[in-house]
Amino acid sequence: MKKLFVLFAFLSFAVCSYATEKETDNGIGGFTPIKLSLVPPIAVPPSAVTNTVAGLDFGLLATKTGTNYGIQYSPFSTRSSVLYGLQGGIYARSYEMYGIQSGWVTLAKEEMYGIQYGPLFAESGELRGLQLSLLFSKADDGVGLQVALFNYAETFSGLQLGLFNYAKQMNAGIQIGLANIIGNSTIKFLPIVNAKF
Repeated sequence: MKKLFVLFAFLSFAVCSYATEKETDNGIGGFTPIKLSLVPPIAVPPSAVTNTVAGLDFGLLATKTGTNYGIQYSPFSTRSSVLYGLQGGIYARSYEMYGIQSGWVTLAKEEMYGIQYGPLFAESGELRGLQLSLLFSKADDGVGLQVALFNYAETFSGLQLGLFNYAKQMNAGIQIGLANIIGNSTIKFLPIVNAKF
């Protein structure tokens, strides 16, 4: 059994190393099914720091990948340009996120399609889905559901549920909380429930 495990590990490493040397269509580099990192510059396979991971990207302290299809996890920091799947860690950041993003602080700089959960802070550029935080959630352009003590959105359509809710521009939606502010409504502030359709 040990020999089989060693053989599998060796073959997996060889395949990963070979895959990272191949060029992809976009010219950035190859892909690997598994990437293991201590911190972003120290990774196996070594050139996978800016390449594509199609499978598991695991960092002991932190990990960083260009594009990830699958699971990206590190106890402390996970960073990705584009991620399709699941991202987790204390600090989880992606420019484009399609799936589930979870961490104490979560950030999807450009797009977040799916579920974003950050107990301290959750922020996204374009939100399509659920944004959940215990303290503060922020979306530049949100469609869906925001749940936190403090919800903030530049433009929003959907439901904001929290103690304090603010939408600079509400296209169509409802706010439920102690203080609800809709910047482009004739009635800008209402306690308990505010809405614009």
